[in-house]
Amino acid sequence: MEQTNPSAATPIPASDPLIGTTLNGYRIISRFGQGGMATVYLAHQASVERDVALKVIRQELISRDPTFHSRFEREAKMTATLEHVHILPVIDFGQANGYSYLVTRLLDQSLADYVQKTQPLALAEIARLLGQIADALDYAHQRQVVHRDLKPENVLMDNQKNCFLADFGIAYLVEGGQTLTAEGMVIGTPAYMAPEQFGGERGTVASDIYALGVMLYEMVCGRLPFTGYTPLMVMNQHATQSPPPPQQWRPDLPVACVEVMLRALVKDPKQRFASAHDLSAAFAEAVRGVTLKPVMNSASAHSDAPTVMEPLGSDPRALGVASPADMDGKTVVEPRAWAKSVVPDVPPPPAALPSTPPKLAQRSRWFAISAVLIVLIAVAVGVYVLIPRPPQGDPAALNEAGLAALTKLDYDTAIRDFQTAIQIEPANAAAHYNLGVAYEETGRIDDAQAEYEAAIRYEDQLLLARYRLAELLLDKGANEQAFQIIDIGVRILELGSVEIDADAHNQITFLLYATRGRAYFQRGQGSDFDLAVNDLQQALVQKDAVPYPAPAYYYLARAYAVLGKQDDATSAWYDMMATYDANNAKQREWYEEAVKATSEAS
Repeated sequence: MEQTNPSAATPIPASDPLIGTTLNGYRIISRFGQGGMATVYLAHQASVERDVALKVIRQELISRDPTFHSRFEREAKMTATLEHVHILPVIDFGQANGYSYLVTRLLDQSLADYVQKTQPLALAEIARLLGQIADALDYAHQRQVVHRDLKPENVLMDNQKNCFLADFGIAYLVEGGQTLTAEGMVIGTPAYMAPEQFGGERGTVASDIYALGVMLYEMVCGRLPFTGYTPLMVMNQHATQSPPPPQQWRPDLPVACVEVMLRALVKDPKQRFASAHDLSAAFAEAVRGVTLKPVMNSASAHSDAPTVMEPLGSDPRALGVASPADMDGKTVVEPRAWAKSVVPDVPPPPAALPSTPPKLAQRSRWFAISAVLIVLIAVAVGVYVLIPRPPQGDPAALNEAGLAALTKLDYDTAIRDFQTAIQIEPANAAAHYNLGVAYEETGRIDDAQAEYEAAIRYEDQLLLARYRLAELLLDKGANEQAFQIIDIGVRILELGSVEIDADAHNQITFLLYATRGRAYFQRGQGSDFDLAVNDLQQALVQKDAVPYPAPAYYYLARAYAVLGKQDDATSAWYDMMATYDANNAKQREWYEEAVKATSEAS
């Protein structure tokens, strides 16, 4: 659970029941951070006249596990024994009024904040930061303590730009409870998790080193190696794809640095660096100009990666739904409970595709799409350059080649391949859908709309095509047309005429009902606001199936407000604030709107 700068954070209205109260001598002033396991408050310790960070564990975690308090005390004591210059010290811990809390030093920024503000970072500065984090991590590993949720938000910084590794123990604490793991919670943040963790393995030294490698890649390149629009998409990329070559984002990067970065991110835990120190030392040597020998070919490193689903081609319905029969013999990573954002502020591509380039960063699709719903590309990225151009007369091969081009962000090639497939087979719904995605990502919204319409014309049960088309139309204000498109999609889902596996069903249910709820709200005729509430509530039954259900809460709050149900609206606003994506520009605007609305209501 990361801290943020309390002076810079957007204020949370004082209706939080803990604000203004005192827990064992700590007066809670304001709330300025929230994650999957704890809420962080700015608190004042009167006995020594200092401000501290007070982390209060989520009540639902405690209520699910009767042994939580005893385990909390044991793990808090363990964390407090980690005395290292670059580990954030635990000042105090305890229970009061039914709450379990940790008290730490108050720091005003995280590594995530620093990296964002100072890009591009000098390689020497990256080596310095990496060395501090690695020293702290090695110290913990030598004492048989694994972090399990290493990410830039959990590295705090003082005014001298020194790093302090935070949140040892909380992830372990939750992971240790059988009641909680029975609920299906996955510990960690998917963008930084090692492939082996997605198969259910607990965090290890090797998985911490992988996470440190992801952080190194992010500091060097200014972006994550793998991004997506649901946690499942990110998981599958970690499990099946090579990271994009770092030189793609930083052309002047020395080869020796690249080799260190890629070794940290190999799929096989045994082939990574043996320790965090080894990783940081190798990178420091590379920065100083000491050339290291290549460890392994990045493509061959992933040749044994599990195939999750087959490449898209013959069955266009796979774009919207996946039959359980299609999953036989495949390894599927299931979404669970998710922490901080891994979703860039860009429109979601098909599930196998990486994020949109920076020039498209202003556009944001408001709901994420699961990789379960769309087939995945199982070939490593580094192998694509070896694939020959497909035969002119094979639409399926052209479609697959187009998907490969999209994976490499080669939009011109992707568009050409999809267009050629359509010329050969005009009724190829999959190619029309994929072409629509490529157009949408390149800002050709009208062309994207036409292709989604064609996909639905040739295969009317492509539910994701209906979702994407309806969202485009709602963005344009074509509310009635959008409603007709999405309403048919909901009815197809309700009839059960298309086979959908359980995970995909939950996510597509959320998407379709939430979008129809938005359509009702924007249309605003007669009983539409009541119908919007019904649909949005139905969507939120599946809120755990998507990483950020905040948009559904947003339209629910607005619908309640129109209906004069102010208490319900206020509750929905708070839920929106608790689940919004801070990396999404539109949702940040909604957050400000929610703060204003709840402040006026109090």
